[in-house]
Amino acid sequence: MNMILDYDLLRGVLAGVFLIIMLFLIWNHRLFREIAKLTETERLLNDAHKQLEQANEQLADYAEIVDKYVIASSTDTGGMIISASTAFCEISGYDEQELIGNNHSIVRHSDMPKSVYKELWSTITRGVTWQGELENRKKDGSSYWVQACISPIFDAQGNISGYTAIHEDISGVKRAEELSITDELSSLFNRRHFNNLFPQELARAEREQKNIALMIIDVDYFKPYNDNYGHQQGDNVLQTIAKVLQDSLRRAGDFAFRIGGEEFAVIVTVDHSEDAYKVAENLRRAVEELKFEHTYNQVSPYLTVSIGIKTHQGSGGQAPEMELMYRQADDALYRAKGNGRNQVAGTEFGQLKIQGNS
Repeated sequence: MNMILDYDLLRGVLAGVFLIIMLFLIWNHRLFREIAKLTETERLLNDAHKQLEQANEQLADYAEIVDKYVIASSTDTGGMIISASTAFCEISGYDEQELIGNNHSIVRHSDMPKSVYKELWSTITRGVTWQGELENRKKDGSSYWVQACISPIFDAQGNISGYTAIHEDISGVKRAEELSITDELSSLFNRRHFNNLFPQELARAEREQKNIALMIIDVDYFKPYNDNYGHQQGDNVLQTIAKVLQDSLRRAGDFAFRIGGEEFAVIVTVDHSEDAYKVAENLRRAVEELKFEHTYNQVSPYLTVSIGIKTHQGSGGQAPEMELMYRQADDALYRAKGNGRNQVAGTEFGQLKIQGNS
């Protein structure tokens, strides 16, 4: 009887031990499986961490490339610079410390019309990107041209918190354009640019109802001057007259051209027709006062010019044909020559006006 009890007790103990062993094995299996999962997760996390580090390295490389080669800057809402790329510093000639905290107008060129910046600010303050060409001023006073893209920056509430500008250097393109419209000898605009610009200026004067004047200027007795004083001296004379025109015409809307040989053209925008005649007379007098000796000039001991002028008052209607106005100014030039040269002539309100030697 005792043996039976001991056997039952042993069997119970063995069964308990077996159950414990089975539970341990099951638990151990689950544990290994969880460890395996954790190991795989750790591996994935390590891989992700490595990928993130690589991405950060690439991003840093890209940022370095952008900083080095992209002309970029950002400002607050008042235009104060808060960041500037290395490329911006290099092209402007300013150190980063000189740019940060300064207004972006530090690179503004005085030749850029105020209307351009008025349109720019009107656009970006409305939350719209502005794009256009800008001539900027370097620290040393020289200039460079950029194609600008200026966009507003918005905060979490949708309010404008600043502006970012990306610029592309187009100085080379502008230089090529400049060469294509510039007369090599005089450095004035050439005939090609005259043919393109004059219709635009006529349309603008008509639209804005302004007075516009065209002057055709011819050097008196230039052929005998060239033949007797030499072509080099003749070129010097043309260059000096060109400088007189450049120095005398500094307002926006005033343009000077060499349109062929010893012939020049001038476009001016004036308040009244009479003002154009005053400009022309000042040009005529300035040339004679250069006192270039010209013993073959039949009207003066010095080099002189004759000027034909035609004015047009814009009225908001159809602009006159360029060819018609040019022909009228050219006819006035021949009148000035026919009446003794070294004078200004033009038809206005049906009457011939002559100044100078008459």
